[in-house]
Amino acid sequence: MIDIFLVSLYLLSLAGIGYAIRKKESSLSEFLLANRSMAWPISLASLYATAASALTFIGVPGVAYAGDFYYLSLTLGSLLGRIFIAYFLLKAYFHFQVFSIYELLEKKFSITIQKAGSGIFILTRILASSVRLTACAFAIAVILKISIPLAIVIIAMVAFIYTFFGGIRAVMITDVLQFIFIIGGSILAFSYLLSHFPGDLNQFLENANAQNKFQIVYWEFNWNDPKTIWAGTLFGFVVTLAGIGCDQDLMQRMLTTKSYSGAKKAMIFSGILDIPVVFLFLSIGALLFGWVQESPDLQKKIAALQLKNDMIFPYFMKEVFPAGLRGLLIVGLLSASLSSLDSALNALASVSIVDFPKLKQKLKSTFSIQNDTTIARIFTILFAMILAAVAILFADANSILWVGFKAVGYTYGPLLALFLFSIFSKEKIQSSTGILLGIILSFLISFFSTSLTPSGFVFPWEDSLKKPLLAWPWGIVIATLFMSLWLFLLKNFRPHKPL
Repeated sequence: MIDIFLVSLYLLSLAGIGYAIRKKESSLSEFLLANRSMAWPISLASLYATAASALTFIGVPGVAYAGDFYYLSLTLGSLLGRIFIAYFLLKAYFHFQVFSIYELLEKKFSITIQKAGSGIFILTRILASSVRLTACAFAIAVILKISIPLAIVIIAMVAFIYTFFGGIRAVMITDVLQFIFIIGGSILAFSYLLSHFPGDLNQFLENANAQNKFQIVYWEFNWNDPKTIWAGTLFGFVVTLAGIGCDQDLMQRMLTTKSYSGAKKAMIFSGILDIPVVFLFLSIGALLFGWVQESPDLQKKIAALQLKNDMIFPYFMKEVFPAGLRGLLIVGLLSASLSSLDSALNALASVSIVDFPKLKQKLKSTFSIQNDTTIARIFTILFAMILAAVAILFADANSILWVGFKAVGYTYGPLLALFLFSIFSKEKIQSSTGILLGIILSFLISFFSTSLTPSGFVFPWEDSLKKPLLAWPWGIVIATLFMSLWLFLLKNFRPHKPL
């Protein structure tokens, strides 16, 4: 009962915060950017809570449970990527005072490419956020013994309520609360697992170390191994540039900050904070592994249930952690999911109303609406329903979840190249058709190059032991490089005039 009380109190508090803030939003600038008035520590907490989805909360411990600490090596590339964003992309966004970061593409290319960039974001964000919602709902359904569709509807409904009423200000204030629960819950889980370890902890640590359980860096160079420091660092760098710097969902937090200097601090400190937090989640995964190894009965139960690695932590929440702590951890898991979902709803509404003005005017004339904020709320309702519907479709297709998560690497590569060209090139490319063709080709080339094996192709949705010649983290690198080369050729192409 105490667990249900804690979860209910938390969800009602979030809805209450959004409703309490409703009167403060009186303009589109307030609803979408909080009138650019947020302090940078709030932007920092909101950015980190948004990036730390339920996949992080349950997935990172699963990585360490099944393997080692190599995931920590990605944080180096991520930190370098955030520093780059802070000094280049953020500077451009603040200079042009954009509502949607894709407005920058219109200034360097055309309104067509602006819409294309927004379209890539919308499709990718719907897919990625639905995947995250499904992952959280699956864990919540297991813990609370409810159906997955019901869990999806509950989570989506709560996120919708406070986003609908309070806009970005409510999203960011609740993100701070969610940030506290994400970090606090993980610290409590680590402390409990450590203090109640069922065997000889020192002996386990020695054995695990001898088995390279805590290995972080793999120095050898291997094109088809995603765990090498070279692939991990480069992937971490590029995917951070694309997944944060070219994503309205995450950059919107920075755009609400009072000044560029404050936003720059928030971005860089988020990269520094990522290192100890990832280490904490990996340590939880290692302790979960130790608990199972030292508890034969627990080992048999997990084997009988055939649990996937990322479901080990939720299983411990349900069966091992005591009441009260279980409730707080469920709140932490919900926080990780809601902080990603609420921001996605607001960001999707933002790009829809800013980057597609004709659609906005069509809605205004059709429904006799005068206020832009009302249109933004209509988009919030629409995307909440779409995300929930797509998440429910994923509920019975676990293999698609990983495919959806990888899709970001393929779609954001060409988008990153467009943004890099926008800030580093002084010239403007007129050929929208040529750019659109490059986007399609870069996606296809990166997708098929990371699916090629010595004996044919193996695609992400296939269950196969075949290993591609290029590990999937190289996909976004290939897409970015190809699109950058394509833009260079378009920039220097001068058609011959007829004689």
